[in-house]
Amino acid sequence: MSANLVRARLCSDGGYIPLSASGVPSPFRSELAEGSAFFVHRPQPGSHFPVGHSARLRANGDDYCFEFQVQCRVKARPRGTVFIVGELREGPMQLNLVTRALCRVLLGFVQKQAARRGIELRYSFGDKTSLPSIAFPVLAADRMVMSKEPAQLPIDTDEDKGTWEIRDGKLVSIDRSELMLDEEHYVTIMFATSVIDLHSWCLTGIPGVRNLDLRQFWGNQALHVALFEDDPLTGRRIFLELELASVSSSDEVSGDPAEPPSAVEAVAPTTEVRETVVELTDAAVEEPEAISPDDAPDVERMSFYSEGDAVSGGSKSTSSDDPEPGDEDDDVQSRISTYSRGLVEQLNRKAPGEGSLSVEDISHDVAHADGGSNSVDIPWYLLNGAGDLWWCIVFRGRTCWRHNSQLCALCSALGAQRLRLEGNSSVQDLEAGRRLASRLLEQGCSVPGLLEEFTSAEVAVGTLLSGEVRPRKQAMFIGVVEAEGRIAERYARLYGETLRWRVPGQGLSRSEEVAVELRRCEVSTTSVAGAQALVLRMPQRGFVFLAKDPAHQGVISDCLQSCVIRGDVEPATEGWGLMPAGLASPTCAPSASTHLQEVWAAVRRHVASFAAMVPGQQRAAVAATTVQQRAVEAATSVQQRAVEAATSVQQRAASAASTVQLPVHILRPAAPWHDPLQRWPKGRIVINNAEPWLQGPPAPVLALSAGLLRCAVDAQGGGEPAVRELTARSCALKCASLAGLGEQDLWCFWVNTFHCLIIHAQLVAGRPRMVQHMVSFFNNCSYVVAGHVLSLAEIEHCILRKHMTKPRMLLVKSIVRIWPRTEEDFETRPCMNAPPCPAACFSCRPDWRLNLVLNAANHGSADAVPVFEAMTEDQFERAIRRAIRSTLDCCGSTGREAIELPYSLYRYRDDAPPGAAGDTVERRWARALVPELLSANVRITFGTYGWTMRPRLDLIPGQDDVEFVSI
Repeated sequence: MSANLVRARLCSDGGYIPLSASGVPSPFRSELAEGSAFFVHRPQPGSHFPVGHSARLRANGDDYCFEFQVQCRVKARPRGTVFIVGELREGPMQLNLVTRALCRVLLGFVQKQAARRGIELRYSFGDKTSLPSIAFPVLAADRMVMSKEPAQLPIDTDEDKGTWEIRDGKLVSIDRSELMLDEEHYVTIMFATSVIDLHSWCLTGIPGVRNLDLRQFWGNQALHVALFEDDPLTGRRIFLELELASVSSSDEVSGDPAEPPSAVEAVAPTTEVRETVVELTDAAVEEPEAISPDDAPDVERMSFYSEGDAVSGGSKSTSSDDPEPGDEDDDVQSRISTYSRGLVEQLNRKAPGEGSLSVEDISHDVAHADGGSNSVDIPWYLLNGAGDLWWCIVFRGRTCWRHNSQLCALCSALGAQRLRLEGNSSVQDLEAGRRLASRLLEQGCSVPGLLEEFTSAEVAVGTLLSGEVRPRKQAMFIGVVEAEGRIAERYARLYGETLRWRVPGQGLSRSEEVAVELRRCEVSTTSVAGAQALVLRMPQRGFVFLAKDPAHQGVISDCLQSCVIRGDVEPATEGWGLMPAGLASPTCAPSASTHLQEVWAAVRRHVASFAAMVPGQQRAAVAATTVQQRAVEAATSVQQRAVEAATSVQQRAASAASTVQLPVHILRPAAPWHDPLQRWPKGRIVINNAEPWLQGPPAPVLALSAGLLRCAVDAQGGGEPAVRELTARSCALKCASLAGLGEQDLWCFWVNTFHCLIIHAQLVAGRPRMVQHMVSFFNNCSYVVAGHVLSLAEIEHCILRKHMTKPRMLLVKSIVRIWPRTEEDFETRPCMNAPPCPAACFSCRPDWRLNLVLNAANHGSADAVPVFEAMTEDQFERAIRRAIRSTLDCCGSTGREAIELPYSLYRYRDDAPPGAAGDTVERRWARALVPELLSANVRITFGTYGWTMRPRLDLIPGQDDVEFVSI
C-alpha cells in the first residue's frame, strides 16, 4: 500500500530541481539570487524512507514536523520589503460553508500569532487580479543567520528564536536591525514547525481543531513558496521559488513527475484584496435549470402504506393517499429535494452582503472567544417533504438552519468521529447525534471565528418548508411538531373532519398512520423555531402545525376552521358533505357541502395564481389571498352562518370557562397512546405525551414534582377538567433537567414522580381490577422524564431500588417487565430533545426506608402519600418518620405482646437493617422501627398483602405545616 510523501522542488536556472526531504542540501541559482536550501521532514509512521537528520526534529524537547533552511545572496540590494509568500497557481480556492468557516479559524490563528510579534500579514482568497495566497515579511522569521561566506547547511542554533552572525566560525548574537540583504552577505532563513504535516497535507495542533486536511481547501494543488520583493517601482521580483506537493510514494519512485505549470507573474497580494472568486446566485431561481435530474443525488422517498399491506423483498407498498411516481405529488417531492440541494449550494457560496473576512473581524472574534459569552444550542431538527435533514443552530441568540451534511462536515473538522445521520435514522440515533454535535459546537466556541462564519448566513424554517397545497386531493404539505425538538413535513389529507398523514417506519417496520379528529378541538397560535404555528388541542391529544408563510397559514386555518366550527357531525355526502349533528336537512346539507367546495375552489385559484407570480408579487399577494378567502366565506348561506356563529359562541364560552369536557373513552388505553415514531415498546401508555412541550426546561424540578403530586391528589375529585390540567402540566417532565440535584433531592424527586404517575394513570387509563390487569398497569403506564420513557415498574426497580436488593417473589422476571437500557443510553439516546443528564440521575441511593415510603396505591400500602420538597436534612428525616408511621398504621399493628409488620417488608426482607447477633429478619425490622416495643416475649409477624387498588390516595396529614419550608 503506497503512502503519501512530500515532494519538494527548487526553481534553479529556469527549471525545477528536486529538494530531498531527507536533509540533503541542494544549491540553486536564479537571475536575482544564488545559494542553497536544506529540507528535512519527519517520515510517515512505519515508513522505511531514509532520514538523515530526524534527530534534530526532536532536539530540545520539541517535536517538529519539518525544518526548512534557505541560504541566499541577492545580486541586487532590495529597494522594498522582502516577503515570504505561499500561493496557489493552478486554480482558485473552492470554499463552501464549512471550509469558509475553517479559513476564518486559520486566519484567526495566524493573525493571533502574527499580532504577538507585530508582523504584517497579507492574504487573499483569489480573484481576477490575484492568486490565493498568504504572505509575511521575511524579517519575521524565527531564526536568521548572516555570514560573508557560504555556510554549510544545516546550521544549528542554541535558541529557537534570534538573529546571529558567523564570525570566525562562531555564531554571535546580533540585533535583527543589523541584518543586511545585499550583494556581500549570505542570509540563512530557518523555519521549523509542528503545526504543518506536509506528508499528510494537514494542519495539526490548532486549538479546538485536531487535524485539518488542507486538500479540502484547494484539492491536490501544489503549494508554491516564494521569496520576493514588493518593489513599488519595478513590481514583484522573485529571488527564490519552491514547490511543495503531497504525492503517492509509488508516483515518487516511478519516475520524474510531469512538469508543473510555469510560474505566473501575479500581482502581489495586498491588504485591500480579500474577496473570494465565487459569485452568489439565487438557488431558488437557478435550481430547475442548473441542477439536472442526472446530476442530482438519489433521494429516498417516504413510503406510505396501510396497516394491511405486506412487505415483500424489503419494499413497501404505498397506500392510495401517498405520492406515486408520475403524479403531481411525487413531482412535489422531487421539487422539494431539488430546492433543498439548491439551498445547500447557496449556503456554500458567499452570502450577499456578508463581505470578506477581515483582520479586524478576526481580532474581534479572538477577543470574544477569550473573554466573551458564548452559547450554542441545537433545539430543533427538520425533515422536509423529501426526507432531507436540517438542523437548527442557535449561537449567541442568533438562529439559523444548516443541512445535515454541513453540520457533519463541521463536526468532522472539530476532530470527532463522523456523524452518520440520515433523515430515516431512528429518533434515538438523531438525538444521540444532536448531543454529540452540541458538545462539539461547544468546543468550537473556543475556536475564534469558526461558528461566527458557519452561522453568519440566516436561513429561516419557513424557507425549508415547501408549503405545497393540492386542492383537488384536499391535501397539503404541513410541518408537524412530532416530538420535542423534531419537526417533520408531512403529506396530510383531509377526509371529512379527520386530518390524516403517515409516518414512515424504521427499517422494515410498517409506516404508522396519524388521524386527527378535528371536531371539538381548540385552535390557537404560537411560535416554534422562529415561525408561526397553529396549536390544535383535542380532549385526548394536542398537535402543533407549522406553516411556510402567512399565505400557507391562512390556507391551513381556513380548511381547519371549516371543520372545527361545526362541532360533532355526521357525513352528509362522500368526502366533504358534512353538517352539524341534529341540524341536517335537505335544505341545509347542500349548503355545507357548497361551503367546503367554495373554500377549496378559492384555494385552487390561490395556488394557481400564486405559482404564476414572481417572488415580489407573491409577497404582495399574501394579504390579498386571505381577503379573497374571507370573501368566499362571506358568500355562504345565511342559515349556515347562523349555525357557525352559534357554535363559535359555544366554543368561546367553553374556552373562557376552561371547562371543556373530555370524552368518556379517554379513561381507557386506546389508540392516542400509540407512538407513530416507534420510540418505545408497544403497549406503553405514556400519560404525559399528550402534546409537545414548547416552554423549555422547567425549574426547579423538585418543586415541579411536588406540585404535580398535589395536583394529582386534587384531581381525584376534580372531574375531567382537573385531569386535563394535570396531563398538560405533567408534559413539563419530558424536558426536566435532573443534573445538579443532590442525592436527597434526587431521591425525593423520583418518589414524588412515582406517586404522581400511579394516581395519574388511574385517572386516565382506569383503575385495574384484576391481578393480571395490575401487572400490565405497572409495566405499561409510563411518564417521559428527562427525555426517557419510564414505567411504574422501571421507576421503582431500575431507579429507586437499583442499588437495593431484589424482591423475594415467584416469577419476578415474568411479572416485572422492564425495557433494558444502559447508562450510555440514558446519557446519549433519549426519545426526544431534553437537557442532557448524567446516568447517575437515573439511580438513587439505597435507603431501606423506601419499603415503607413507596406507595403502590393498593391495600398493601398506606392510604396517603408524602410530598417531598427541597428541605433540610432534619426536615427530611421528620417527613420520612411520618410516612413510616402512616404505613405502619394502615398495613400493620404494634403492641406490647404482638407486632404485625407490613407484608412489603417480608418481600424485601434482604433490605432489613443490621440488628443484634442472632436476630431474625422480623426482629431486625422491629428493632429499626419500634425498638421501644421490642422484648424477648413479643411475637413479630408479617401481615397479608392487599392487591386491591384503593379508590383514593390523600396526602399524609401534617404535610403542609410549618416544618416544610421550601429552601
